[in-house]
Amino acid sequence: LLRQCRVFGRRRACVFALLLLESVSIASSVAVVELQAHVGLDVPAGGLVSEAVEEALSAVGDLQLAKEIAGSEQHSQQVRKELWMLIARHVIESNDSGSSSSTNGQVKANNTAAAAAIALIRDSNNAITIDDLLPILPDFTEIEFLKEEVCQSLEACEERIQTIKMDMNALCESIESTSKELDSMKDRSYSMNHIHQKCEFCSDPLLSSTHSKQPAQVFYLFPCTHGFHAKCLLRRAKSHLLLEPSQLSAVRGLEEYLRALSSNPKDTSSRQRTQQEAYQLELDGYIAADCPLCGFAMIKSITMSLISPDDAAEAKSWEL
Repeated sequence: LLRQCRVFGRRRACVFALLLLESVSIASSVAVVELQAHVGLDVPAGGLVSEAVEEALSAVGDLQLAKEIAGSEQHSQQVRKELWMLIARHVIESNDSGSSSSTNGQVKANNTAAAAAIALIRDSNNAITIDDLLPILPDFTEIEFLKEEVCQSLEACEERIQTIKMDMNALCESIESTSKELDSMKDRSYSMNHIHQKCEFCSDPLLSSTHSKQPAQVFYLFPCTHGFHAKCLLRRAKSHLLLEPSQLSAVRGLEEYLRALSSNPKDTSSRQRTQQEAYQLELDGYIAADCPLCGFAMIKSITMSLISPDDAAEAKSWEL
């Protein structure tokens, strides 16, 4: 159809043929390839609808038809903007080409082109703005024709700046509130249920007896009053797949660093102690971010299989 319209010079029909092809779902693949091969049509980056607008402007000379195509609600906001910019360039260039060679005639033509381009802003329902038109307006255009639109653009920019400032202030207040809450949690004191409270994993007392010859073990006590030995919590975190592979690798590396630093407890400088505290704090962030029995780790474990990869072979032996 498009080829026949081109052959017989039916330029207006070519516009509607291009729009018809654009509305077809396969226009971006099969139809475009056939057009390029048989019709010799160079399809622009904007698609066939951009070609239809250019056809309406250059070949048909129907500005109103081009406006109707560009204003269609079927196009996205970005496509509408590109189409209206095509129309704006055509309007400005057509006014500029028809001007006289004299200075007064050139200025008058520039002002006419600017007025026509400004009218497109209203016709496009603000799909384009004065910011889009300024780079393509002719030189020596009088500012009087742009005063109202420029002022409106500046007011809109001011409103956006104020909105961004309000968002930034709200974000800063949220950060400050979170920081204060974290600082208060550092100073919060936790209490054990009783002096004989046991580790939730190994059932051994958290506190060593005064008569025990074994050294006291480091333990974690959470706000929910659940308590765990550090070794039990570390072993649980590594064996129950509660950490991501990258986190598990980081935990193993920190564990090696701490083991190396604590191998010579008498030969430690203040710098090494600070480094050890930093490593320990980072390790706590991985294994003690929340309680493993009532925190996120327990929620995550609900989606995990009850049979670990180590028990897969034994589980398979029980299949009927």
